[in-house]
Amino acid sequence: MKRTTSTTSGFRHDFPRRIWVPVWIRPQGFEIADAIHDQLSGRIVKTTLIRKRFEDNFLACRSTDGVRSTDGALCDDCQHPDCHPQLRIHLAQGSTTLVIDLAPSSARNLMTLEEQLQPDGGDLATTELELTVLNHGWWGEVHFRIL
Repeated sequence: MKRTTSTTSGFRHDFPRRIWVPVWIRPQGFEIADAIHDQLSGRIVKTTLIRKRFEDNFLACRSTDGVRSTDGALCDDCQHPDCHPQLRIHLAQGSTTLVIDLAPSSARNLMTLEEQLQPDGGDLATTELELTVLNHGWWGEVHFRIL
């Protein structure tokens, strides 16, 4: 009997790579690679608490896990008054994952929708959603709708 060996590349073939694309929320819509999109759709497959602090419109500090900043400081020890929590979502569209950081008002909109799904046993990972941006002048708020 001939024995075959598994290679790492063969193993990786079983787990296709997803392409991660950063998305910025602008008052006019979603910015992806210098193009503005009125709406996005997909399933939210991951959410993560993050923290960001801006000074003069530039990112001064960030934490990708909401616990420790990238320079090593613990968020609970720092508690800078200009540091704000955000919710990072991963929106799956086929083999592409759009990564979007939601400000608190947009995160509340998502949590409200998630609460509406729960009585029927639904969840974000299995529900196709449409995302749009409400223009508030100098900032945009994301709204969610079940498709």
